[in-house]
Amino acid sequence: MNFIKKIFSGNQDESVHSQFVRFSVGDYYPRAVLSIKNGKIVKIKSGFEYGNDFIKFIIENATGKVKVNGKIYSKKDFTSELIDCKEKKKGFYIGIINREMSIDDLNQLYKQTNKESYLLLSVKGEGFDLKINQIPHNPRGSYKANFCNLHLSNHLADKAIKEFAFDIKNDFKQLLSCHKFLIEDIKVPKEFESDLLNARLMAKRTGKIIRELEFDGTKEKTEAKLNA
Repeated sequence: MNFIKKIFSGNQDESVHSQFVRFSVGDYYPRAVLSIKNGKIVKIKSGFEYGNDFIKFIIENATGKVKVNGKIYSKKDFTSELIDCKEKKKGFYIGIINREMSIDDLNQLYKQTNKESYLLLSVKGEGFDLKINQIPHNPRGSYKANFCNLHLSNHLADKAIKEFAFDIKNDFKQLLSCHKFLIEDIKVPKEFESDLLNARLMAKRTGKIIRELEFDGTKEKTEAKLNA
């Protein structure tokens, strides 16, 4: 389940928390932008926030061998026999991958990286082709709504519609979803108040998420509480 779907389902777990550790109090818009063109081939474009969720979707729904090419960025060190090499640069541990592997191997790689990692991986297999920008998103720069591109066919296309357009009841040709993050308060656990790094990582952001949808001429707006 992707992190936006989790928020609107009331399931704000650690993967949701990790999406918000970079935010201070304030209003952030646009965020978590995602567009879908629905047809025989479903074409999805999104901002950087969905990258790890796309990888997880592939792990849960695809089969067979996959070609994996790209980089994993993490503030914390990690180890995996599935990466070709690793370097440290500008505060990141960077794992470089260019190989064929099974879905089980991809799942193992996903589990071996920590929750603060960015899986900037292009993955291609039967029924899907995912391309993710290999340069991390700069939060101070302009927002890139095409940071990730995912094309799907056969049964994967139907599953992707249910996963990423979870609140659209009818068939549609085109969808654009966009979100505003309203961070109203940051609550730091007392045991981390004197530890600046862990205070940022462990603090909970509270506020609300406003979800804007536009599909086939229809516009809708919903909101959910944030506590992650």
